[in-house]
Amino acid sequence: MAEHTPRPMPEQRAGARRRWIDTPAIDGMPSLTYIERMLDILGETEYQAIPDYMLPSFFDYFFLGIRPGDFLQALLSNDLVGAVTTADDTNAAGLRQWCLFLENWTHSHCHGSQESMTSWLNHRRILTGDRLPSFPEPAYLPTDLDTITLTK
Repeated sequence: MAEHTPRPMPEQRAGARRRWIDTPAIDGMPSLTYIERMLDILGETEYQAIPDYMLPSFFDYFFLGIRPGDFLQALLSNDLVGAVTTADDTNAAGLRQWCLFLENWTHSHCHGSQESMTSWLNHRRILTGDRLPSFPEPAYLPTDLDTITLTK
């Protein structure tokens, strides 16, 4: 593994870093340990294209269950067209690194589909004691019964 320097803890509005650290463990790993692990991984050369300014929003989502902006929602929902069309230039250039980071270093239930993202949001909000109502499921989710038959 190449030499690297872990990224610093992201700056965020007052109290958010403490809230990230104080959240319940994920897979038995204390949140502070998980954060330090993520920052260490993000310090590797391979992930330098992921911009620092996106980390607070990602950490809010991952640890607190706070819905992220359009780009991260599309990325976490596995919506390639949505991610590409809502990404700024920096995130567009780092899209591959974002995908590798999510797939290799985050909990598999926090990304991959709209349902996974919504479930993660609700799960983390319940664990952190957030008393706001849960996010509704998307208005329309295709099912295996929703098929299009083409005829000549």
